[in-house]
Amino acid sequence: MSKNFTCDWCEHTMLKSNKCRHLPICIFKNVIKERKKRVLELVQNNPDNSDDISVKKEKLELANVDLMKVVEDTYFKFSDLRDKYIGGFSEETAEEKIQGMNVSESTKRSYLVEWRKFKKWKEANSKTINVASMNQYLQTLKCKTSTLWKKRNVLERILKTLVDQNLKLEPMRQRFSMKPKYSMTSKEINEYLDEQKEVNEEDHLIQKMMIVFSLRIGTIASLKLQNFDFYLVNDNNRIALPDTKSKRTYFREVDENLKEEIGIFLGNLDLNNDDYVFYRGGSSLSIARRSQALSNRINERIRKSKVLTQSANFKYSSHMFRKCVPNLMFQKKVEEAKEKAREMLGHKRGSSAVNSYVDA
Repeated sequence: MSKNFTCDWCEHTMLKSNKCRHLPICIFKNVIKERKKRVLELVQNNPDNSDDISVKKEKLELANVDLMKVVEDTYFKFSDLRDKYIGGFSEETAEEKIQGMNVSESTKRSYLVEWRKFKKWKEANSKTINVASMNQYLQTLKCKTSTLWKKRNVLERILKTLVDQNLKLEPMRQRFSMKPKYSMTSKEINEYLDEQKEVNEEDHLIQKMMIVFSLRIGTIASLKLQNFDFYLVNDNNRIALPDTKSKRTYFREVDENLKEEIGIFLGNLDLNNDDYVFYRGGSSLSIARRSQALSNRINERIRKSKVLTQSANFKYSSHMFRKCVPNLMFQKKVEEAKEKAREMLGHKRGSSAVNSYVDA
């Protein structure tokens, strides 16, 4: 992925891949080069008259050119911002612009929450929307460093959307480390699901489906009877899974054991095609609220589990189920590749010496 690069001469921001193409034609760089060349020619042509008025004049102009460029750039930037404000930006359209961002609906909701909090603080402190006010607002927040980091990134994205794509907030100076989500082993998955089956049938099925299909909790909250094709149509093994983040629906094959278990569960319910399958008591709630309620419920099951040994170095929540099967598949492929490498090298099966020969 390309990174942003700022020209040392003209402060123009571009993709790093465009650096080589930009520098040879940079107007400011070429102006400086020509002025320096002219001063050197005057000095070389008049070695005994280095104090000549024309030489002094050129030297003075060259010394001031950086300051002149800074003043000029500052004027145009402020002028541009002024035009943006006068030309149509208003706080009445801010939420519309955020709604028009090319992100998922759940991300838009979180952006709107942060925008409204900042707007409330801004109005209470008679501030305008700019880099300085957002930096001041972030300094007033009392929260964990990881949370502050997320809020800063959200507000910077909002600032870029509402005012100017080139604006940036102050970088975070506090250090923190994000806990990785835990990935369960095959043994842990089996033991955990056996335990959950004894605790609650519905929550057991929710967690099993999340693990098998690597689902977000939002997908579980969105499932209606009509999504279970294999239950409604004979000779069908498919289930339609709506992704609440990408707004797409994808289909997965259901194995016979899970198909039978889901069929028994659905058979005990009296549902219409448009009825929600899980968390039926919250059918009138939005998907976001249903997802939050289900997430809290499953997180409580994880917290109270007696078979899952939890480490302080990892994060345990319903979202970790999305990681389990893909990680197991990846590790299996890595180990198969290592075995092939051991065979080629003449090492014994399982030998750790192969790590000296492969980058894995």
